[in-house]
Amino acid sequence: SQEEFKGASPTTNGTYGITTGIGIFDSNVGLVLLPNFAGKIIDRGFVPDINNQVFLEGQAGPLFLPQGTAFVYSVGLRWDFHRNDEWPYYAIGGLGGAITGQAFNNTWRFYPRFGAGVLWHVHPVFALRGELSHEWITLGFSFEF
Repeated sequence: SQEEFKGASPTTNGTYGITTGIGIFDSNVGLVLLPNFAGKIIDRGFVPDINNQVFLEGQAGPLFLPQGTAFVYSVGLRWDFHRNDEWPYYAIGGLGGAITGQAFNNTWRFYPRFGAGVLWHVHPVFALRGELSHEWITLGFSFEF
């Protein structure tokens, strides 16, 4: 049994998956569907004493609202903290935005994005994923390669 947040880094070079949940645009709430892709850029993270990795991650997809559909996107760093082989927690920081159609006056938004999440590895290459940020709350899954 290894000490929590210690041990060797996973051999994962990247992840891909999809999440869905509640998305927010202005004061409108709808269903968001977000495919995601991440590639590892730092193996031992910014804190060498603990098991952490840094990924460059992108997410993009539709946000279905009662008045119409918006396209939402995010690109930034995902900083994974591996409690053990089963439970990595992560923080997200980067840029996000939304592009809307006529229903929202053809708006284009761009803003800083911060959030947190958790992965639960139910198999060595498959994890369930949950995420919370200021613009969406999602659940889904992630595959590692």
